Amino acid sequence: MLCIKCGKEIADGSRYCNYCGKDQAAPKRTKRANGEGTIYKRGRTYTVEVRIYDPAQRRIKKGGFRTRSEALQAVPELRARLLGSTGINKEKQIETLSQLYTVWESSAAEKLSDSKKTAYKIARKRIDGICDAPISALTIGDLQDCVEGLTYYPAKDVKTLLSHLYKRACAQQDVPANLAQYIVLPDLIEEEPIPFDESELRAIWKAWDNGDLFAGYLLAMIYTSMMPGELLACERDNIDLKAQRIVGAGKKTRERKTKAIMLPDVILPVMKKLMEDGAQGKLVPQKKNRWYDEYHEFTNRVGIRDLPPYSCRHTTATALSLGDKVAPALITKAMRQKRASTTERYKHADEREVLSALNQLSESPITRR
Repeated sequence: MLCIKCGKEIADGSRYCNYCGKDQAAPKRTKRANGEGTIYKRGRTYTVEVRIYDPAQRRIKKGGFRTRSEALQAVPELRARLLGSTGINKEKQIETLSQLYTVWESSAAEKLSDSKKTAYKIARKRIDGICDAPISALTIGDLQDCVEGLTYYPAKDVKTLLSHLYKRACAQQDVPANLAQYIVLPDLIEEEPIPFDESELRAIWKAWDNGDLFAGYLLAMIYTSMMPGELLACERDNIDLKAQRIVGAGKKTRERKTKAIMLPDVILPVMKKLMEDGAQGKLVPQKKNRWYDEYHEFTNRVGIRDLPPYSCRHTTATALSLGDKVAPALITKAMRQKRASTTERYKHADEREVLSALNQLSESPITRR
């Protein structure tokens, strides 16, 4: 056998090495209790590591001790520092909604879309009145008050946000249950989408022909199915007039982000003029709020209903569906939507077919010139 210290050959069964005198009995390994530290040698010095489970593992370590004894003497100090940092043996501080939101916003919320982040920031303002109270002190009534007077979707955002925060609080045992699940939402009242009618389309075209550039934005949305957010985000570099397509301006769903926005023949002169009028690479030179103000000013100026800008997109679908000239599946493709209760034979429609479908807008009773 070999000596466990010097490695020299000694007689089998020897208790001590006859060269260095090392006791050959295997040292007993002792397991220290939680928080009493572990000591090990790294190079020529010793390192001590203290671990505490409360219930997650937390640890602290320090090295550079010349002897094992010095490392062992450092355990109480390191343990005290670790206890102080974790708050063990102190009265537990219950977090507030504000504190929980700060952590959630910088972690889980980062995976959300920009529109969802904005919605939850608005929801955060709606719960401002209860944000500084310990979450354990809040009642279902306090949470219900946060959604009073709101319509369905804003109230749902508040409920969902509170649910995220309560789940975090439950995980760290600040509260026993998610009270947000008991919030009662107002009834969902879905308003029927209203498109522009034939006379309003004529009024928009007339305004364009008379040199009103803002009319071009409505025409662009109506004849391409663009949403207002897509129009405002569109860069001039996204637009290829020769190929009659816009790539990279899609918003919200994966389908809209990945599919090209096709430009029918009738809208090409409009897009060309708008591109010349754009600023700093954008198709629309105005900022968002200013653009919406000008939109409402335009509807009043030309004498059409002050419908929301999204009505332009509804006008696209309505005009395409009149007269059964365009297959329903192609309408779905033109609108850049994923599902439709239509025949499967059109599901592989290419961009040329979508462009052909959009060109039918010039023959629709609503959108023809």
